[in-house]
This record gives sequence, C-alpha cells and structure tokens, in this order.
Amino acid sequence: MAETYSTDDVLPQDGSGPRGGDRRTSAAVWLRVGEGFRIAAVWPAAFREPDAIPIEATEVRHQGEVLGALSVSMPANDPMNPTKEALIEDLAAQAGWSFGTSG
Repeated sequence: MAETYSTDDVLPQDGSGPRGGDRRTSAAVWLRVGEGFRIAAVWPAAFREPDAIPIEATEVRHQGEVLGALSVSMPANDPMNPTKEALIEDLAAQAGWSFGTSG
C-alpha cells in the first residue's frame, strides 16, 4: 500500500483556481474516449477547463490499459516537487486498481 499524504502537504487551502492566465492549484480527472481524452471532473469547480490534456498528466491504468489520466497545475510560488508527484502517481495507481476490483 502506498504512503499516506496530507492534503496540507500538497494542496493550498485557499480553494482558489485558475481564471484566465492565473496559475493556481487545480486538478482534473480525464477519461479516455476512443483515442482521446475528455474531462470528467475538475477542482475547484470554478476552474476553467483546458482545451487539451496536459503533457504532464499522469496516466491511470488497469492491467496495462490506459483508462484516463490525472492532471494537476501548481502555482509558480509552490511548484510541483517529488512528494507531490509521488502523491499523484499513487492516486493514479489506486484509481486503476479500484477500477479492476469494482467489477
């Protein structure tokens, strides 16, 4: 089982999201549809959805099949770091495993 991370360690508590060119913390869940991806959920709710899946998105897989992806944007004053990257990778792995055990 993966380590447990506190949300205080990886997400700011102000609840603000990007609007226009503002790059604050935001997250999106992408589902694979055919050869592409579409957004299934975003946080915060006021987040302006991107037009395309970011290249740095983390794939969600089950038995080698890509089911979707997770993407997280961080503000310039609190950039992504190895701890945050590990959290996102663990979450993606858990999401893929959960899909396989829910059926």
